[in-house]
Amino acid sequence: MTMQRETHVPKNFKSILIAATLLAVTACHSKQAPAPQDTEKAAAPSAPVAAPAAPEAPPPAPPAAPKAATMDGSWTGNSGEDLPLNFTVKGDQVSQVNASYKQHQNGCSSFASFSSKETATLNGKSFTVHGTNDMNNDHIEFSLSGSFTSDKEASGTIHWTGKSNMCGPVDVQAKWTAKKDSDSGDSPDSVDEN
Repeated sequence: MTMQRETHVPKNFKSILIAATLLAVTACHSKQAPAPQDTEKAAAPSAPVAAPAAPEAPPPAPPAAPKAATMDGSWTGNSGEDLPLNFTVKGDQVSQVNASYKQHQNGCSSFASFSSKETATLNGKSFTVHGTNDMNNDHIEFSLSGSFTSDKEASGTIHWTGKSNMCGPVDVQAKWTAKKDSDSGDSPDSVDEN
């Protein structure tokens, strides 16, 4: 006769086993995943591996610069004592300077208006131009110096020297001003400051 041993399982053992299994499964699934830095710390040290370089994107294009204001064009003004003055600017050249003077001395008045035959080169925003007039035994010269105070205004001094056959020595110095003619030298690319 073989003897069997009878194992007695309590009635609630099955319930306890199911509850323990559910607890274990729930505990495993509710564990938070480690943060990325925790994973790196926990991983075994290894040689660093360079990530493949991302293709470099070209740098963004700089914004378009506004067109520089230009002084090119015809200029009109006053060469002293409400006498006309005009000149032309193109690039870095000042040309076609026409200026006038008048002088009163010893009861004699002299007046002249003539153009410079030379062209002056701008030095930054400044320039000097000379003119000479030899006519009827008169020899009169002028030296006009000035600068552009903006792309629409200029000013400076003009010095007249020489000899008038009628009135003797000429020595007149005056301040001049000029403004760019509004319809002169403005191109569609010019900056509109209004």
